[in-house]
This record gives sequence, structure tokens and C-alpha cells, in this order.
Amino acid sequence: MKELGRRALAILFVLFFSFLSVTAFSADFPAKPITLWVGYNPGGETDLSGRAISEAASKFLGQPVVVVNKPGGSGATMLSQLKTVKPDGYTLGVMTMGSLIASHMRKVPYVCSKDFLPIIHYGYYAAGFAVKSDAPWGGFEDFLKWAEEKPGMAKYSCVGSGSPQHLIMERIAIERKIKLTIVPYTSGHEAAVAILGGHVVGGSLGGDWIPFVKSGQLKCLLLLGGQRMKQFPDIPHIREFGFQFEFPNMIGIVGPNGIPEPIVKKLHEGFKKAMAEPVFEQALESHYMPIVYYNSEEFGRKIKEADEEQGALIRKLGLRKE
Repeated sequence: MKELGRRALAILFVLFFSFLSVTAFSADFPAKPITLWVGYNPGGETDLSGRAISEAASKFLGQPVVVVNKPGGSGATMLSQLKTVKPDGYTLGVMTMGSLIASHMRKVPYVCSKDFLPIIHYGYYAAGFAVKSDAPWGGFEDFLKWAEEKPGMAKYSCVGSGSPQHLIMERIAIERKIKLTIVPYTSGHEAAVAILGGHVVGGSLGGDWIPFVKSGQLKCLLLLGGQRMKQFPDIPHIREFGFQFEFPNMIGIVGPNGIPEPIVKKLHEGFKKAMAEPVFEQALESHYMPIVYYNSEEFGRKIKEADEEQGALIRKLGLRKE
């Protein structure tokens, strides 16, 4: 009994001093620059939004937040590395729906809903279904009716098989019992240009449709997200057509599991304040990206739901590559 008592006392001492150590470390955090990894090339929407929130958050965190690009595998390369870094809050990453979907498309060493600690969700991408401006369809329902009457003719462009732009069209096709055929491209710009060239009848695009709609070359029949855009108030969104789903959308900041809760709280508060800064608001508005806030807990639920929903859809469509 005495031996058990000594062991219990030793464990209590270890726990107590571990608590003091974490508390002291958390109080000093951050004591050096924070690195934010972006799993995409410089210049895109993910990169630019990550840089904007990092610049704004530096003011509130008291240390620079430095963006480092680690492109590859739709963000999967970056997340694979992020999982293994020291969970001290100094290395974070931007998680997107594309990087979550990538984990279901092929074998990767992580599960988004289990291997990362959500910090904050800050935005969405502007996604839409566009056709040539002189296309005969006055609205999306007209297009769906035409696709039903012309099976095999409804070929659309988008970025890659298994992308969010692809999966939303597959869900629409399943719901309406029609045939929509994907023609994949390596970039959203190429997918938009394919519409203009007549290679496809339409395109499921991220924000790449916007400059072509503004120039009058394309028209957007449908916003794939669940709300209208203030810049294009006349374009209906997907839920207005009776669909009970929308474009799988996500842009947020995560870290490796194990970051102490006080540090997570500091990071969340710093990035949340950053979301109200003009440099962040103007950057997202200039790229037509809605600002969408979820706290750490809400973001975690969103990741879990997306893991289950998108994983099930990818398995149903037989898209996973072992």
C-alpha cells in the first residue's frame, strides 16, 4: 500500500509540474514568429487569403505570421507534413475542402477529422456553374431539362476528377437522375476557356467564372454555394432549386494534435480579430470570397461531417485510387 501511495504521489508531482510548465509556456506564447503552411502555389485564392489573415493576425499575436507554400496533391502534401510537426502552436496549416477530399481519393497518412486540431474557419470560395453568354438556357432549370432530354450531351469542364467542383455536379446528377459528363482540366482558368472554345457546354468552376462573366463572355446560371453573392445579387444559389446540399466549401486554419488549449485559445482570438481588419476584408472581397467564421469547436464538427459525407460520396462514385 505504501508503495502504491508513493507511486500515486510521484504521478501527481509529474502532472503538477507538467501543468506548471505548459502554463508558463502558454503565457509566453508566441515568443517567436508563427509559420502558416499553405498547400497550394502562390497567387491563388487560398494563398492570398492565407497571406491576408496572417498579415492581420500578426498585429494581435505580437509576432509575425509567415506564410510558406508547400504545394502538392491539393494540399495533401502539406497536411501529411503538418501532422508530424511539434504541437507547440508555431507551425499551422490552411485546410481546404480540396485537401480533405484528397484524403479520400488516394491513400494518405492522415485523416482530417482525427489528426488535426481546428483553430478557426475564415472563408469560402465563390463557386458557380457557367455557360457561354449566348447559350440557349435562360436559367439552370432550363439546362437541367435539356440535359435530361439530351443524354450524353451535357459535358462540363472543371478542375480535376474528385474536386469539389466535380463532386457537386455528381450530386446534382444523382438527385435529378440525369447524365452529366465531366471533362477535367488542370486549372480553373483552362476550364473556363474550354467553355468559350465550345469544347464543353458549361463549367463547374471556382472563382474563375467571375472575370468572364464581368466581361460578358460567360453567364453564371447557378451559384453552387448556399447563399447569394452581394456582387452578383441576381444569380440564384443551389438551395433555391430545392437541393438540400451545396458546394463542399472550407478554408480554415488547423494545427497538429496536441497543441495546449491555452495556446489554441490565443491563436483563435488573434485570427478572429484579424478577420475584422480591413486588410483581410478587402483581400477576400477583391477575390469574391465570402467571409465565413466558425470557432474551433464548430470548425471541428464541419471537418467531421465533411469527412463522412465526402468520403461516402467518393466511395459511391468509385473514384478512390488505391
